Amino acid sequence: MIEYRILTKAEVDDWAGERTTGRPGADEPARGIPRAGLQRGPDWIADVACNQELEPDVVRTIAAFDDGRMIGRLHIVYTDLLLEGTRLQRCAVGEDFFVLDEYRDRAVGLSILLKALKLGLPFIESGVSGQMRKILDSWKQFALVDGSPMFQVALDWRGLGQIAKWDFYARQVPGSPWRENLTKLSLLLAGWRQRRSIAGARRGEVQALSAADAVAAFDRCLGSAQAQVQLPWSRRLLEAAVAGSDPNRKAWLAAPAADPSERRLVSLYQQERVLGRNPDGTNKTTLEIHLNEIYPPLANPDRVGAWLAFAFARAAEMGGEVLQVHAMTPALERFCRDRGLRSRMTKSIYVAADGLDGHTRRLLANPANWWCRAFNENQFEEILLGRQVDRREGTPLV
Repeated sequence: MIEYRILTKAEVDDWAGERTTGRPGADEPARGIPRAGLQRGPDWIADVACNQELEPDVVRTIAAFDDGRMIGRLHIVYTDLLLEGTRLQRCAVGEDFFVLDEYRDRAVGLSILLKALKLGLPFIESGVSGQMRKILDSWKQFALVDGSPMFQVALDWRGLGQIAKWDFYARQVPGSPWRENLTKLSLLLAGWRQRRSIAGARRGEVQALSAADAVAAFDRCLGSAQAQVQLPWSRRLLEAAVAGSDPNRKAWLAAPAADPSERRLVSLYQQERVLGRNPDGTNKTTLEIHLNEIYPPLANPDRVGAWLAFAFARAAEMGGEVLQVHAMTPALERFCRDRGLRSRMTKSIYVAADGLDGHTRRLLANPANWWCRAFNENQFEEILLGRQVDRREGTPLV
């Protein structure tokens, strides 16, 4: 008989201490780069590591057991959203949702999600699979609040080859080897032209402030909410990203040379995407750099080129292969499409806001209200502010 348990942080720690969990293989990234596209398998189901410093009695995991064996689990992390520029709303965020293959036709995952909705907090699911999207789209409690497109551009020759492979296999080109090779060549040339159009678009017009000047200007640049629902920033993380001391994220406060008053935050996250397995059993991967935020949002199409050229140059310096441009405004999306870039994936941020007053529920369920710089649980996990915000303070930076 399947048993479902809601486990606190203390209970999870005790449970994990009694068992031997899976360990990273030889091909796991040494620097701890966040990963996408990897199913670790049943040996990893007991991995309960948590990056957030949670209180012992806070819910950490909702798990399903069959005869004492964990067969499914959903980890919970927490985030704070800024609503209407004046108040913080604590939310639960699903992390590392996994059910063993042999139990996936027994509604185990559905039962776990139902329990997550009863935690008494708005519940967020992000970066979900295509199969999970179909489930959440049909579930009236969940609203898709950010499905903005992400456009891919090559940062180096490896990325150029990878994007050409994606396009080639998507086309399923029939015919002779000669025709296939001609198609591959045309795709490589198209990707190279796209890369050049982004890298060279008004290159050099935007320049970064020094780290010290950026820190001094944070409050002025980020201190007023641009949307009714926003994910705040952590001053500690921002300062580390601007100083270059964070291994997985970089940030710059920058401005056009012609108008130094037009300061915007540019944020880049690196993520390793697992594409499959090599013949020797190691993972086949590509290193992506996500341009998840240019803030305040870009609304003027004439300004987009210079800012994308700035972000492209910084992403290339990070050693990435593919730049993922999160087109969170119509101006960004139009610029990317006009230059032939393709969107092979979209964001998927869902929220279930049951248990709140009607006004807050409607506020959270309307995609037009959101500016969501997160693209998966890692960015939500960073923000746990835990205090109310006075209107005079604006967006919290703590």
